Amino acid sequence: MTAPCTTPDGPHVGYQRRRPERSVLYQIVSQHIETLWAEAEASSPDAVGYPAYVKHEFERFLSCGQLPGGFTRLRCRGCGCERHADLSVHAADRAGLQRALRYGLRPPLSQKRLSLTPAGKVRLALRKPLSTGQTYLAFEPVSFLRRLAACIPRPRQNMLRFHGLFAPNAAARGALTALVPKPKALTLPTLPLSSPPATDPTQDPPPADTPTPVPAVYRRPWAELLKRVLDQDALRCPRCHQRMVPIQTVKDPVVIRKILSHLGLPAELPTAAAARTSTSTLLPN
Repeated sequence: MTAPCTTPDGPHVGYQRRRPERSVLYQIVSQHIETLWAEAEASSPDAVGYPAYVKHEFERFLSCGQLPGGFTRLRCRGCGCERHADLSVHAADRAGLQRALRYGLRPPLSQKRLSLTPAGKVRLALRKPLSTGQTYLAFEPVSFLRRLAACIPRPRQNMLRFHGLFAPNAAARGALTALVPKPKALTLPTLPLSSPPATDPTQDPPPADTPTPVPAVYRRPWAELLKRVLDQDALRCPRCHQRMVPIQTVKDPVVIRKILSHLGLPAELPTAAAARTSTSTLLPN
């Protein structure tokens, strides 16, 4: 999310925080997920309903990308303009890294093909028409969420399967791994996305066109990946176009509430609607 900051030519148009609460899928989940839980518990013999890992995934979906859950403050060294990035993963936060990787994986459906009908049903456009010529599928919201919940795998379940020589316990596996060449040090140009590293004043600086050697095991910063893949420079100041640097990672709920309230932004995480007795209730626009 960019803080209120304009350029001499008008409002800056560039990197913006994604707003999941505006998507159709977010509306469906937030308005009907509690109804799904209630129906599952009522029909379950032990009144347990869905397993905890399924509920956890939907809860994480509702809170992912929301500023009240925490953010990182970025500040320009030149003009002092600030941004608030709503995703930060500490080096030792393995659970946070796992959530970030899950977010980057391909979803089970494309939200661009998802819409709501005037009757409150979920309409999913098909990539190819069926043999009958039908181009879409229509579901009740709870029925749609029930099918979506079935796509959530169990924790620590291996989703990849290898057979034959590529199987982990294959007899000739050792001969195959011996054919894999060892990784070599790469030589790639460095994108101007961070402050230049400190140099030794006793040594001559390298030529300007000399590429920076990259080790075999190299992790590109998130801003560099964003620049390479989406051509969006999140660390470029919208006011003076200088580099922005992280100054603070905010996770304290009290501090988060004070900052967001000062900026006039929602300071509380959104909550799901209460369970309904009818699943055909119209969703809000």
